[in-house]
Amino acid sequence: MTLLSDMKTALRISNTAYDSEIQDLIDAAKLNLGIAGIYSTLETDPLIKRAITTYVKAQFGYGEDAERFQNSYDMMKQQIAMASEYAYYTITFNTGEQCKVTFDGETKETDSLGVAIFHTREKNHVPYSYLDTSEYVDVAEDTTVGG
Repeated sequence: MTLLSDMKTALRISNTAYDSEIQDLIDAAKLNLGIAGIYSTLETDPLIKRAITTYVKAQFGYGEDAERFQNSYDMMKQQIAMASEYAYYTITFNTGEQCKVTFDGETKETDSLGVAIFHTREKNHVPYSYLDTSEYVDVAEDTTVGG
């Protein structure tokens, strides 16, 4: 099933008369989550899907329940935005050996495989260093450095 069909089911709609409006609301929900700093908006993720559903219900016009849905969506959005796996990109350093890695001022030890993982929001020209390497990386998605 598509997200559009899931939203139609949630809204108790079986015809195609409102498909365009519902799709616009889905797109708006994803953009709204992005504005809140939530970079991961996979439609298959249960929390993201529930947030989109709640947003669509609030905006589609459930009368007196619309405000309740909007408040629920706002709370969900705030909670999701605080979780690193949704609001932060994962930067994986693969050094090939155990060592210290410094990324954006934070230092971690790699694991036994030479891997260290950091989380950050979107940034440009972020400094990192490990072993004899000292460079910068632009973060706009999950990124692997080295290896």
